[in-house]
Amino acid sequence: MDAAPVEFRRTIDLSGRFPLKRDNALVIPTPVRYERDDARRRVVVTVQEEFQASAMISIIERQRADDAWTYGMLYDLRRMTGHPSLADLREMMEQAASRRLSEAPRGPVAILVTDPAIYSAACSYAALGRSRLTIQMFRDFDDADRWLTRETKLAGN
Repeated sequence: MDAAPVEFRRTIDLSGRFPLKRDNALVIPTPVRYERDDARRRVVVTVQEEFQASAMISIIERQRADDAWTYGMLYDLRRMTGHPSLADLREMMEQAASRRLSEAPRGPVAILVTDPAIYSAACSYAALGRSRLTIQMFRDFDDADRWLTRETKLAGN
């Protein structure tokens, strides 16, 4: 009996450790996980550590380098601790909203967070970029997923 086809997603370990393979999937032993899904034109970043501006900027740079700039981006921050300063938010938004020559506009960004303090900081981040990005805050994964799917299609991505 033939096994069912398995969809692989490229997962990048941002901590420098090697990925592990288990059950036909890449498992990354890291507190920051970057998953690129070409079929859905989506990148999902899951953060499970203390907030670090440098890690978030690395994710933005990685999305550009990975030719996924126009993909929908879901930041799952439900397990993140700590929160950014206003200066951190401004620096991250400058990176996220800037366009390089001949670069298409960035795809839509959904930020998923449940902690009230982090949610407040993320709302400030979204407010800083709303005039230059399609960005929305969510407390529920399914709502974020539906919005990101719709916005990615509307953007023609």
